[in-house]
Amino acid sequence: MKAKKHLYLILKKIDKAVLLILFNTILVSNTLNYKNGGFGGIGLNMSNTNFGSITLSSGGGFELNRTFVGGRSYYGDDYFFGGLELGYKLSVNNKPIWLNILFGGGQRNIKESDFVIIAPKLKYRYKLSSLVALEMNLGYKYLVFDYSPDYVENNINGFYLGSSLNLGWFN
Repeated sequence: MKAKKHLYLILKKIDKAVLLILFNTILVSNTLNYKNGGFGGIGLNMSNTNFGSITLSSGGGFELNRTFVGGRSYYGDDYFFGGLELGYKLSVNNKPIWLNILFGGGQRNIKESDFVIIAPKLKYRYKLSSLVALEMNLGYKYLVFDYSPDYVENNINGFYLGSSLNLGWFN
């Protein structure tokens, strides 16, 4: 149990590492003439979980060529989670499809129990302009560790559909 708690504490401190990575990536990309951009946004997600079907999300990050580094947070009625999000851009029929994965942690029912989560997703971005984009995504939430005594009743594992409006600099 101590190892699980230690892992959760490490994941809670990842945000400082993300900021350092983003700062260094911006410095390197400006000197090497890479395609880059950054953005932030808000979104709505619908899922098949026992906690209700709609969650709000917020997040953002930095893109360098075909890679993405950032973070995202999700807020439901009875829980919240967030963490480090990494991604890679694929080309399917000349359409950019992103494969992202979130590593993070969260809490349910305001300090009742903690959990560690992995959430992979596929997303498609439609650029309205170089400053505004809409995203549609399909993902799966998987709890790696859950400290809840009633885990089966409150399970949030499952698929979700989401969309978000992002503002930033899109190349």
